Amino acid sequence: MGKIDEVSILAPVTGQVLSLATVPDPVFAAGRVGPGFGVQPTAGHILAPVSGRITVVATTKHAIGMVTTTGLEVLVHLGVDTVALNGAPFEVHVKVGDEVTAGTLLVDMDLAAIEQAHKPTTVIIVVTNAQLVLTDLTLAPLPQAVAAGAVVATAHLITVTTTASPVVAAVPQSTTRYSALATAIVANVGGQQNINSVIHCITRLRFYLKDEALAHDAVIANLDGVIDVAKAGGQYQVVIGPAVNDVFDAVIAQLGPEFADGVPVPPVQEASSDVNWLSHVRNGISGVIGVMTAAMIPVIGILAGSRDFKRNLGRVNGLQSLGGHEWDVYGI
Repeated sequence: MGKIDEVSILAPVTGQVLSLATVPDPVFAAGRVGPGFGVQPTAGHILAPVSGRITVVATTKHAIGMVTTTGLEVLVHLGVDTVALNGAPFEVHVKVGDEVTAGTLLVDMDLAAIEQAHKPTTVIIVVTNAQLVLTDLTLAPLPQAVAAGAVVATAHLITVTTTASPVVAAVPQSTTRYSALATAIVANVGGQQNINSVIHCITRLRFYLKDEALAHDAVIANLDGVIDVAKAGGQYQVVIGPAVNDVFDAVIAQLGPEFADGVPVPPVQEASSDVNWLSHVRNGISGVIGVMTAAMIPVIGILAGSRDFKRNLGRVNGLQSLGGHEWDVYGI
């Protein structure tokens, strides 16, 4: 077949188109998830911005992931912090695996209910694998009022030859694979002798280590199956993504069930008033990032599937030191 070198991205909803930098979510606004735009909606019918296959529907219904036949991965995020509403304002009309054309109704969004919950209704559209497939994303002049289905952006692709449909290689999810990953993680956090205990959340293994300096951060972060490494709240966190339950089970199978009880690490005493002042600032910013993290957790499955996710997450986790003191880092 012929070559496709650009894809039109439609407004998924009627409203005012916004530049991505002005959307009321700092992670999206900074472009860390990918390039795109926002729409401040005046109606609640959410349409597919491109033609393609539905890859993810968030369990809280506030985000839809799609992939086109050219490999463009598009995320439609409905509102900001709407994850806290547990899907109540959304009626989803598609399921994972559905093939849809641009303009197909994806979701009905109850704007009034979201506003009553004091959440922004802004719809955000981003290309999550831009660095792999795009040369550029151009937008129409902004801001502007648009009707749902109007062309808002053009994705200029790295030229590829199209086939009938993209083939996504299945990742083996075997016990052997998780056991091998667990062995590598345990060895590189300093071995069993350096582990007090380990717990997990929806995306991360959380180790309480005797000495974090014995862990090989770069080695762990580059393991196949690991997204990144973070340190916060006395925990050494290994970000896994959706497979975290399986990896945790494999880790405990090797360490023994007695390691599954989380043992907090006593906080380090601050040595001076300057450090105490910095601690207050650090804790305030950590709290803000924590809220952002909670809002993003249900989208992890979407982003983890993107081949750009490690790179983007690294940018989010790139908070460095101030005045020589390391800041707490939270992974999405």
